[in-house]
Amino acid sequence: MTPSQFFNLDRQERAFIIAAIDVRVEREKKKQKEEKKEINLIIINYDLPGKIEIEDLEEWSEYIEASNLFSELFSYKANLLGENFVLKAVYQYLKIPAPECNQIEFLYRLGE
Repeated sequence: MTPSQFFNLDRQERAFIIAAIDVRVEREKKKQKEEKKEINLIIINYDLPGKIEIEDLEEWSEYIEASNLFSELFSYKANLLGENFVLKAVYQYLKIPAPECNQIEFLYRLGE
């Protein structure tokens, strides 16, 4: 699956995949701290209907970097405004059929 195929999924499927990746990343960070080893590359395989293969590793690397920046923005807003507030706001955002702004702009504006 390429990032362009990922973006063609509906918003709720993308949100699920991002959440699953975030959970996996947090688990790996915890494991890394416990083992005190560096992990250079994590390839995540999901047992979903239909096989998912990484076709363009460079494109995925750029996507993962952008996703990490998004996660940092999310964490910042959660610390600033409170995790429950941000999670409820994101949930409401995901329920909007055609939001007027993208996810990054939404998080950036949250709390203004």
